[in-house]
Amino acid sequence: MTTATMTQDEPIFRSGHEAIRYAYNYNSQQYPITLMGRMMRGMGIGSGRGLYGLDGAAIAGSVKRVVESLPHDHRYAIVCRYAATEDQFLRAVHELLGAASASIGTGVTPTRVILSLIGRYYGRPVKLAALCDTYGMDAATMTRRWQRVRERMRALESQAMQAADDALVVAGLVE
Repeated sequence: MTTATMTQDEPIFRSGHEAIRYAYNYNSQQYPITLMGRMMRGMGIGSGRGLYGLDGAAIAGSVKRVVESLPHDHRYAIVCRYAATEDQFLRAVHELLGAASASIGTGVTPTRVILSLIGRYYGRPVKLAALCDTYGMDAATMTRRWQRVRERMRALESQAMQAADDALVVAGLVE
C-alpha cells in the first residue's frame, strides 16, 4: 500500500495494538525521509503510509481520541501499557488504583503497595520481597495480593484492548 494509492476510506493500521503504539510513540519531530536517505536505504522498505508531520500528528490524535472515549479503567489500562513518558505512566497508574484496590478485597493494604503492584504488572522492576521488607508484610500475603492485582489488571487490559480494537475499526483506523 503506497501513499499515492491510499484513500481516506482505507484503514491505516492492521491492528489496534499497532495504532495505539503509533499514537503514543508519535513524535512531532518526525520528518519525511530525504531523497539521499531514500537512495541509500533502497526501495521497498517501510509501510509507505507517509505518517509524518501534520498527517502523522492528525492520525496519532485520532487514535488517542478513540482511546480517550473508552470507559475510565479501560482508557488508563491502555495508557499504562503504551505510555511514552514516565509522567503519563504514573498518572495512569494512580487512576487504576480503585480497580486494583477492589481486587484485593478485605484487609488494609498501603496505597503504595497497590501502586507498586500495578507498576509490576506493567513491567516496572518491583520485587515482592522488597515490598514485604518495606511494609512488614508476610510473603504469602504479598503473593496473594500480587496474584489478585495481576489477574484484575490482566482482565482489565484484555477488555480494554478489545474495546479499543472495536472502536478503532468503527472509526476506520484499523482493518
